[in-house]
Amino acid sequence: MTIDEKVRQCTSDIRRLKATVSDVRLLLSWGRNGCRHVDIYVALENE
Repeated sequence: MTIDEKVRQCTSDIRRLKATVSDVRLLLSWGRNGCRHVDIYVALENE
């Protein structure tokens, strides 16, 4: 893996992380129902 590839990988990981954080915030804003969605989401992310 070249340095450029590593940088690109890092950048896409950070973008994905930001998207994940905002998705979780959005789900949490749905209230108690959202918590269930977050649990599912986190479970999927951890697989």
